Amino acid sequence: MRGEGLSLRPGWIVLGDNLGAFYNENGDPARAAEIHAASIAAEPEYEWAHHNRGVALARLGHTEAALACIRRALELGHPRWRVAAEPGIEALQRSPAYRAMMLED
Repeated sequence: MRGEGLSLRPGWIVLGDNLGAFYNENGDPARAAEIHAASIAAEPEYEWAHHNRGVALARLGHTEAALACIRRALELGHPRWRVAAEPGIEALQRSPAYRAMMLED
């Protein structure tokens, strides 16, 4: 599967975001980050794309970029508890910058 669904429904942001989540959960966070970046470009206000790109970047060890994505998701109204419950990003969650961001109002 290389994005056939996206060619059938170009611009369907939820499909793109779910495809990225699929790649992330199946061990290809680099591909996931690319797909989520495309989702963000297509719909900059879609908070889940920012959250999911941040998760993919965190799994790749790109701390600053991951924090920027997650911060944007929070600014768009994404719930903090959802970010805090995200598995597989423990290294990011232990960082002082992440903890400070999660305590912001």
